[in-house]
Amino acid sequence: MIIHFRAFGAPRFLTQTVNRWAIFNRPLARPRAPLSIFNCCALRFVGVKKRYLLAGATGLVAGVVATKLLTRPRDVSWPHSIDLIYHAEHSWFTTIDGVRIHYQEAGHEDAPPLILIHGFISSNLVWNEVFLPLANAGFRVIAPDLPGYGYSDKPRNGEYTIASQARAVLALMDRLGIEKATIVGASYGGAIAALMAIDCPERVSRLVLVGAVSNDEPKKKLLLRLAT
Repeated sequence: MIIHFRAFGAPRFLTQTVNRWAIFNRPLARPRAPLSIFNCCALRFVGVKKRYLLAGATGLVAGVVATKLLTRPRDVSWPHSIDLIYHAEHSWFTTIDGVRIHYQEAGHEDAPPLILIHGFISSNLVWNEVFLPLANAGFRVIAPDLPGYGYSDKPRNGEYTIASQARAVLALMDRLGIEKATIVGASYGGAIAALMAIDCPERVSRLVLVGAVSNDEPKKKLLLRLAT
């Protein structure tokens, strides 16, 4: 603490002397004691413990998800789920290469066809809010569940690649008598739609990609493979 005696009329030399004494004789901060080996080990143990707890919690969540995916029913029961389906009155089934395919169709049969392809770990449910508005806008809208998804069959030995899914959509077009259509693909479905346009440009009148991916990279993830 510096005392300003000048405020009380004290001589300058007295003020300077007292202030110097206050500065040089004030107590110093107590030095921090060095950490002992025990304390260092304890801190390191706490840090390691937190990391292991986090890793354990993450592993537990992943295990629960994997168990849920592995123990799910192989196929979804249509009769038991019909009351939960959006636009169930527009649902149809057909068979392509021995696999039962579920799709929904709305709009006039002679209207320009528009095919909606959903993404990975999804179903045609993603289109439920635009399905009927597009039909009302003058399109013949077809929204399939790709093989392995939704209410379509899920063969264990199925080939769930971009190329095989593109062939399935083209085969569905053949089954419905559609020579050419506007193809809309979202996410993983965008890659399928793009491949259709590359390999069979004569079958694609317009191509619409929504947040599209371009490869099979998602299938390399363990949990995503289990969900297929």
